[in-house]
Amino acid sequence: MSNLKTMESTLFLMCASKLRRDTGDDLETVGMSAEFNGVSIDIYGDSDKGHELIISEFVIKDNEKWVSVEPTASQKSSLQAVLYAEVLKVTEIQNEAIERVWAQMERENEIEKYGREGAIYNSHY
Repeated sequence: MSNLKTMESTLFLMCASKLRRDTGDDLETVGMSAEFNGVSIDIYGDSDKGHELIISEFVIKDNEKWVSVEPTASQKSSLQAVLYAEVLKVTEIQNEAIERVWAQMERENEIEKYGREGAIYNSHY
């Protein structure tokens, strides 16, 4: 068992609510970070490990120095849930991008084959 302090629940919740993705729209590594009122949290998950929570920073400011603290099981569970929710958002962003690319390819194929966009609809309906 660690001798490290734990982070007070209210401060944890306030900081966790401010977590924002800082790794872009790639699913390979989804990372988030936040700083609030002397608390800093930095987490990430890698796709090859099922985006299992990795906490790279969980610190509080104590006498003007950043001090590592031990997250409780409940705090870890909350952070994992936040990370999974963000993975779903990134998945949606990627799916929308794929749909846009697919639609553009369909338009280009239609123009190439029929000479104009929408031609297949006018000829079949």
